[in-house]
Amino acid sequence: MCDIATSYQVTGMTCGSCATKVTTAVAKVAGVTGTAVDVANSTVIVSGHVDDAAISAAIADAGYAATRV
Repeated sequence: MCDIATSYQVTGMTCGSCATKVTTAVAKVAGVTGTAVDVANSTVIVSGHVDDAAISAAIADAGYAATRV
């Protein structure tokens, strides 16, 4: 089974600390196998078989808003 990569625009993620919070929150979601955060573009790419609502909720719990792109 291949992982699926999904991109999210994260509002309010402006620094390395923010990126760490988002990465930590997303990594706890069941099915996530990897993340790649780009602070300059405020995006996170999530690899795995995951539910969009679960990813958005995890990012919201970390204090940010996310929209799938």
